[in-house]
Amino acid sequence: MLGLTRQERWVLAFLSLALVIGSLLNVQRRRDVEKQASDPEAEAFLKRFFELSTAAQAETVRDEAGKKTSPVPLLLDLNRASAKELEKLPRIGPALAQRIVEARQRRGGFKRVEDLLEVKGIGKKTLEAIRPYVCVGTAEKN
Repeated sequence: MLGLTRQERWVLAFLSLALVIGSLLNVQRRRDVEKQASDPEAEAFLKRFFELSTAAQAETVRDEAGKKTSPVPLLLDLNRASAKELEKLPRIGPALAQRIVEARQRRGGFKRVEDLLEVKGIGKKTLEAIRPYVCVGTAEKN
């Protein structure tokens, strides 16, 4: 066989096998990427993420009615945010932002985002409107 030694044939066979396996793995990876790209929930998340990123860079965000509002941070820690930062969230005005800060101080911090339901003026609709923009980190020690 082309004057190859036994050892050279083994190396050639190994390299051919590695090439076939690598090609199969590449095909599988492409299928996985295509499958993820067709996930409507992931697409909606990425679309909203890029809208917020672009809006934050442009310093303008439009609400559902198309009115200009303050830019929303990409992720706001409820245990560290000031009242002014909380006001940038959808459906949160100055009074409600202050109540959130006061509730945080009384409780010693929030453990879950759902703890906001205990703040007067925050119901399920408001919570769902701000949920994509908030998280709960460790409570600050004052």
